[in-house]
Amino acid sequence: AEYMGAPAVPPGHKAGLAAAGANEERSQLEYWRKYVSWEKDNPLESEDYIAVSKRVMYAYEQCLLVFGHHSEVWCESCTWLHQVSKMLNEKGDAANAKVFADNVATMYERAISQLMRTNHLMYFAYADYEETRMKFSKVHEIYERALSQPDMDPTLTYVQYMRFARRSEGIKATRLVFKQAREDKRSGPHVYVMAALIEYYCSKDEKVAYKIFELGLRKHQNDTSYIMAYLDFLSHLNDGNNTRVLFEKALASKNPDKNLEVWENYISFEAMCGDLASVEKVERKRCLTYPEVFEGRDTKMLIDRYKFLDLMPVSESQLKAMQYQTALPYLQKIYVSIGSLVVTNEGAIPRSKRYPMPDPTQLIPFKPKRNPAREATALPGGEFPYPPAVQSLLRRLPPPSCFQGPFVVVDEFIKQMMQLQLPEASNATSGSHRSLKRTLHMEDDSDDENEGFGGTSGGSLDVFRQRQQIKTPAYTAIGSRR
Repeated sequence: AEYMGAPAVPPGHKAGLAAAGANEERSQLEYWRKYVSWEKDNPLESEDYIAVSKRVMYAYEQCLLVFGHHSEVWCESCTWLHQVSKMLNEKGDAANAKVFADNVATMYERAISQLMRTNHLMYFAYADYEETRMKFSKVHEIYERALSQPDMDPTLTYVQYMRFARRSEGIKATRLVFKQAREDKRSGPHVYVMAALIEYYCSKDEKVAYKIFELGLRKHQNDTSYIMAYLDFLSHLNDGNNTRVLFEKALASKNPDKNLEVWENYISFEAMCGDLASVEKVERKRCLTYPEVFEGRDTKMLIDRYKFLDLMPVSESQLKAMQYQTALPYLQKIYVSIGSLVVTNEGAIPRSKRYPMPDPTQLIPFKPKRNPAREATALPGGEFPYPPAVQSLLRRLPPPSCFQGPFVVVDEFIKQMMQLQLPEASNATSGSHRSLKRTLHMEDDSDDENEGFGGTSGGSLDVFRQRQQIKTPAYTAIGSRR
């Protein structure tokens, strides 16, 4: 194929091997894995483990020529080198073990310098590897290098950087990284959540964690995921008053379409910690905020109030009968059914654009009948009448009673046709059709003669004897005249 000689491209690209489709791409990668596994099995049965390891790395290098944009191949090759280094170290070969350990760092360096320059996974794996070698200064360089990439979102890098700083240097180093993350305008609200949780779980300081969450709320008060993380933190503190205040702050935002999850958790919180009047008050507020969503859903709202985890107050069949659907699917996008439209974060979109829908005008209604007509498609309890075009054609055709026969047994007819043996054609190619016609014509004449003289149509009859029987009475009559 044309893509076989193409250079390495990222997954999903419109050129190279990726142009053949994801299935073909994964299939080729599995073949490369089988080749690498075959080399790992040492088919040459060599006792030189270093030579076997070099053959395996040669297979990985060949694979990277085609799948250089796949981070899994880089990680697998680095993991293999690290395993070889550990095994050589256990055998006492410290010199070669150090060589392979340095080769691991070289492979990671190649990855983040070339094709994996914007891949978070390779940076984090490289940093963890250097951390196991106790090279903390190198780890700092790797994280700073990742943060300097303009095409990468630094939020996750800051999160991992704070974890490393806490493990290696303590809480003060973590706070310095958090300060750097706050000053970076590209970072998201996740850095506040991570810093607060580190203070809460590692430093055991609830006040500092609370202040960090409040600091992040000023900047990310419209971010639902951040608010939910803050609410989860307050639930661990068993601080009901501050939790209600946070709910009210979050619900006062200008984006009500993004607050359905907050409303759902608010009702659950009041059902757990508040009284019945508080629950009904929150439900009324939600109905006023989303009248087009919760209008006419009184019964379903009661189900939302009484359910717990996977326990429902009614049976599954009753849920299907009332077409129960939670007002909030816990997914990335919020879909709420409203008639024939679907409300999402981006607005209302028709159902037909979400998935294919049948044409209702082409559906045939099922009509319950005690005695369905024969011309209809009958089923137990009723029938599916023919479509209008077929019914019009049937009305133009004569009724079945007009046909009196002959009736052909189709199965027997097909059986006779299958058993019919045609006479063999002559060997001459040019006269094959003429000989076949002549043979059939002679058989027809013999059948006529058999009928005239009382012979059987299917049996064999001597033509010479028939002619003798015709001539004998004639000769007798002539002799008697003489």
